Formats: sequence, C-alpha cells, structure tokens
Amino acid sequence: MNIRKSLLAGIGANLVFVLGGLGLETLYPERMTWFAQEFPSMMSGDGALFVFVSILITGFVMGFLYDLLRMGIPGKGIRKGINFGIIAYLLGGISFAFMILGSAPTAISASEFGFSFITHVLAGIVVAKIHE
Repeated sequence: MNIRKSLLAGIGANLVFVLGGLGLETLYPERMTWFAQEFPSMMSGDGALFVFVSILITGFVMGFLYDLLRMGIPGKGIRKGINFGIIAYLLGGISFAFMILGSAPTAISASEFGFSFITHVLAGIVVAKIHE
C-alpha cells in the first residue's frame, strides 16, 4: 500500500467534493435554501463540522480504498477512475439522495442523485490519476 499516494488521493477527492458542492450551491441556490430549512442544525456549529468531517472521511476512504481494490477494478487510466467513482457512488454516495427522496421536492432529489454521481465519478478519476 502506498500511504503517501493514498493520502494525496484522499485530499484530491476532498477537493472535488468541496469544489463540487460550492459549484452546485452557485448553480442551484434553491437546493441550499431547502437544506437550510429542513436541516437547520447542519448549517452551523457542530452540525456543519459534522458535515465537513464526513466529507473528509469519504475522500480519504476513497483514496485508501482505491489502493486496496485497484487490481480488481476494470479499465485503465481514466476509465478505471470512472469505474471506481461509480462503485463509490453505488456503495455510499447514493444513500443521502435516497434518504431525502420522500421529503424533498422532485427537482432537489434529482439534483442530489445527479450531483452525487458526478462528484463521485470526478473524485474517482482524480484518485485513479494520483495513484498512477
């Protein structure tokens, strides 16, 4: 296991998640308004810290998990990263979108499914490129 590359890959995945989140807030501010109304405790203080730490953990898990699984992930180069991102999305990234499915407006639920998919695939590509 290459710990240095795994840590760097985790940092890279975290950058994708944070920048992707900021981008989505800019493109779809109604989503953030809905989250603030539904989850006010997650918008500041301990709640916001929890959200940030959970993003960090996800990124670092992706960085280390790729190193452990890379021989079994099909594809080469970017394709391998896309496949890994899809695997990560199906194992964890999709869960929050399902959790809000019944309570969020359809457009917000759809954006969460799409946003989570895109960010996990991009993070998977970044992780794979760093591990090359």
